[in-house]
Amino acid sequence: MILNSISVSDSASELEMLAVRTLQDYCRQIIGAEIPLISSHDLETDVDGAVLIGLPSTNPQIDALVRPRKIRNPERILKPEGFIIETLIDGGLSKLVITGRDPKGVLNGVYHLLREIFGVGFFGDGRQVPKRDSLTVPELSIASSPKFNNQ
Repeated sequence: MILNSISVSDSASELEMLAVRTLQDYCRQIIGAEIPLISSHDLETDVDGAVLIGLPSTNPQIDALVRPRKIRNPERILKPEGFIIETLIDGGLSKLVITGRDPKGVLNGVYHLLREIFGVGFFGDGRQVPKRDSLTVPELSIASSPKFNNQ
């Protein structure tokens, strides 16, 4: 699937918005173009290649996938700061979902995607950002919780 937009809720928390801005910023650095943001409350803007970011409680598009069990419920299977990254086809449209047990988990999910899928390197003396023509995401089904609680 090729990423074409980022869907975020108008009621997203500060950490969820940080996750969105982080993903959008690195996508711009990788492909040299802006990935547009769309409101998750406007279900008519459902597009192919959308990244849905947030919690089921704040993003109605993610909630609409959790309720009928199209994706796993992060509140039931994750520890604090854990995340889920899943690709799926819904209504004939490819989607990438980044959700978490809490807002910190959503941010952790974005950083995992950047490191492990897009190849962004984060180092003590800087970062390495690969250049690509497009942002292609393979089929994914990742659920991860921290081994230790950082709180």
